[in-house]
Amino acid sequence: MFNKKLLCKFLPAFIAVTAISGSRMTQGAFAAPTSDNTIVAEEIREESAPVGGWEPVEVIYKEDTDIKPTLRFHKNVVNGSLDNVFSKGAGNVGYNSLASDEMRTFYNKINDIAEEFMSASVSVTPDQYGYYIVGNAMYFTLGLSKDEALQVYHAYDYDHPAYYWISNTVCTTDTSLYLLTEKEYASPSARQAINKQIADGVRAYAALANKGEDTLDKISIIHDMIIDDVDYAYKSDGTTPESEKWAHSVHGVFDSEHKRVVCEGYADTFALMMNYLDIPNYYIVGKASSSGAGGGGGHAWNAVYDDAIDKYMYMDLTWDDCGKDGFYNKYFGMPKTDFEKSHFKYSSSNTGSKWLYDLTGDFADSFEETYYNRGGFYYDSADYSSFAKKINTKVHRFGTMLSFLASDTQKLGMVINTLSGADSFSYYRTTYKGTEYYIFIKNMTDDVDLSSATITLNKDAFAHTGNEIKPTVKSVVLNDVRLIGDNYNVSYENNISAGNNTAKVIVTGNKRFTGTANTTFSIRNSEPTETPDDPSADPSTDPTETPVDPSVDPSTDPTETPVDPSTDPTETPVDPYTPSDPGATESSDGSDSNSFDHTSNYSTVVISDGAKVTYPLTVSFSGINRKKDIQKMLTIRVNGEEKTIKKISIKKAKNVGTAVITKIILSDGTKLKKLSIPIEIVKYTVRTEDIKSPVTEKKIKVSIPGGKTIKVSKKDVTLDETNKTITFNTKNLTGTCSY
Repeated sequence: MFNKKLLCKFLPAFIAVTAISGSRMTQGAFAAPTSDNTIVAEEIREESAPVGGWEPVEVIYKEDTDIKPTLRFHKNVVNGSLDNVFSKGAGNVGYNSLASDEMRTFYNKINDIAEEFMSASVSVTPDQYGYYIVGNAMYFTLGLSKDEALQVYHAYDYDHPAYYWISNTVCTTDTSLYLLTEKEYASPSARQAINKQIADGVRAYAALANKGEDTLDKISIIHDMIIDDVDYAYKSDGTTPESEKWAHSVHGVFDSEHKRVVCEGYADTFALMMNYLDIPNYYIVGKASSSGAGGGGGHAWNAVYDDAIDKYMYMDLTWDDCGKDGFYNKYFGMPKTDFEKSHFKYSSSNTGSKWLYDLTGDFADSFEETYYNRGGFYYDSADYSSFAKKINTKVHRFGTMLSFLASDTQKLGMVINTLSGADSFSYYRTTYKGTEYYIFIKNMTDDVDLSSATITLNKDAFAHTGNEIKPTVKSVVLNDVRLIGDNYNVSYENNISAGNNTAKVIVTGNKRFTGTANTTFSIRNSEPTETPDDPSADPSTDPTETPVDPSVDPSTDPTETPVDPSTDPTETPVDPYTPSDPGATESSDGSDSNSFDHTSNYSTVVISDGAKVTYPLTVSFSGINRKKDIQKMLTIRVNGEEKTIKKISIKKAKNVGTAVITKIILSDGTKLKKLSIPIEIVKYTVRTEDIKSPVTEKKIKVSIPGGKTIKVSKKDVTLDETNKTITFNTKNLTGTCSY
């Protein structure tokens, strides 16, 4: 997948980056280490890292009488609905940072204008000043100042990385803020084409990322895909960052005509993908340089949350892009104290274009929390051969670009001499928490032989049916790495006649893997014959398989003890891209029947050919119909391939109680009808920060999910003035919090 274009990057002479930013070799590659595994120190040269691509928004002031929108959007000029990639790809950090209901209301006004423009079927024409005005939102009537309006504008911009068309210029008057675009995005046909490119690209990235083992693996996949797909965008002089709008947005990443961006494009695309994958993150702007004291050029980067360590990690994809050498992971989880020596973020105490929301939460600040260490790419042991095989296998699951870290050059050389095809590569140097390390980068184009892989099946014995038996391959593990389904093809031999371990499953390498591995299973005459694909057959006659009955409480079944994967160290998490989900029904030939997996953060719903097994979704009360929210929670996969949901039908989705999904329509026209998927809408638990007015008022304002504020009567709450607590007990709210 990852085949980085070999394009050199040149940098302006005024950007001088010292050892704190690492060591990039700007030309040439070096032969393998000497026979004693040593690397000559002089071969490691200094790096240069591009900055200056991000520019603050230009604010232009006009009189109200001087400027008029050239287009007023209404529903009758909207050309269809906006792809849900753009709503799922939006964040909420900026929105949640706003200090008042009035600012949030203004945010929503901007959102209404932006969403309509994304799918509008009419063009924007320039006004008398040459501005392409999308629309205007009045802030004066909300009691907001101009600075507050601009803060909301920046919060909205940072929350919507997919909105590539938002100009880097904004116009204000004494009463309104005018949202602008650029000439190249004025026509609806241009926007529709770009929208499709972005939506298709996001889904392709997400489909691969969702095959990752855990959150860190998913983050790494997106990190690598973005960097591999693009190069840093310079003007024709090869030194000045490109100023065209496409280079400063996701447009430059997903449009095949460009595939070049500056830092803003890298950071926007990473934020978009993290939002789409429901991984908390921050989009960050400020200045970056190794010169210290907050100097350097404008820059954009990211931070992303990993639930495994309960911390955010800093990320700089721009600086991890090594141009013709490929890419590495130096800034992926770099310790906070090291990262902030070269990156200087703006803050919430600033105004105008230098405003940025606060970054809350703990940040990784140790070598142990770097990606090289946590991802398994740090070598500091004796068994260099096993380490080399493992990291090469792990990389080849999704690409070919290999980068690992060692504490000295001899250890680096030991691993390199073991890697097949590593006869020409690049060296780098970095410092984490005061200790120097060495980085290897190489595009490992040689396929990996999987002939020594271990294959695990869903069962090892089946009843003879006279038809082909095709067991499900639950996992293929090579060099302690679990391969993904894309890495191999499965075939079968001798899988009809009865015999003890005579039937064979064969795995053949695919996409960067070669060779074959196999395992056997038994087909037994002694077991009752089953009728394939007969939904009326009684599965209980097969002693090897007991189907899940959704009506049975597992706690009352002495033969079944539910396993909590979070507490059982022997439990391997289910890979949603292998058809081994616990709710799926198995056909009599040993394979899983074609099933739709609906997976969200809250639950799993499996709808298979012969039966329906449902696990209720649980969502909090929001005061609005949750159809769109619930639709965003669902991901449907058919035989491992993610499908787009076009529409769902749902009953009683507003207030606390049980709602039901009755129909799902996929984008390809497939209709899943006569469903009965329950959704439990529970009371929202109010938090202290949700209370937006004094508790002594007649009506207490409470902010709830979905951006809505409701008023609660004092008779529906209990005040404890001694302990300064308030308890909510309405039909839709609950919780006790301080005030």
